[in-house]
Amino acid sequence: MTKKHFEAIAKIIHSYTQTYRDNDSHIRLLVHIAEDMADTFKEDNPRFQQNKFLVACGTHHRNR
Repeated sequence: MTKKHFEAIAKIIHSYTQTYRDNDSHIRLLVHIAEDMADTFKEDNPRFQQNKFLVACGTHHRNR
């Protein structure tokens, strides 16, 4: 997969985090999905930036 694919997936997940932002159970599910996807992407591509992906998904905050 390419960066373009990762960005498209993150954009889709982010749209759902915005739609369901007031529903804790839905957000928890989206967090788990995003984390599992990030783990899989990292296994496939060691240079994949998991935290950057999770921030783009809207499921995690940027590390400071």
